[in-house]
Amino acid sequence: MEILNNLEPNTQLQRYIDFSKFVDLLDTQTIFLSRVSYFEDQLEGGLTPTFIMSSNGMTNLLSQIVNSMPLAKPTPEEKAEQQDKKEALQTDYETRTYNTAFGKFPHSEVEYEKVFKQHRHWVDVNCWHANKSESMAMWKIYGESTKSVCIITNVNIYGLLPHCKV
Repeated sequence: MEILNNLEPNTQLQRYIDFSKFVDLLDTQTIFLSRVSYFEDQLEGGLTPTFIMSSNGMTNLLSQIVNSMPLAKPTPEEKAEQQDKKEALQTDYETRTYNTAFGKFPHSEVEYEKVFKQHRHWVDVNCWHANKSESMAMWKIYGESTKSVCIITNVNIYGLLPHCKV
């Protein structure tokens, strides 16, 4: 199981869940994973604009533009340094890879737009949040009824659900 964003081990996580689903979780000792493409909100679980810009090479191209701007009166060393940066950025751009649920792929083999569109069909998730307090909106959306519970746990090096309390 992969936990993104390097959460601290003591980060408290919460999950609102219908009581019958909670009982099923206890009985089966399994967590249900939903494909991101099934979410009602088409932006939920999607790739962030920052991730998209860095993955498709846009941030690299912006760096190339900035590093190509002429200096007022550059020294020969500054000109050489600027040229080296420009060449390194160009090489990075040409050899960039896309990180997907199935590994890394060179941009020369895969079109980024296809990767972006397919991402929601490749990823299955179980959603938790790290709010410091309870949320009525989360109770309403994920609890689905007045017969729901909030599971509270923390992240640690052994996994996601070792120390749960309800």
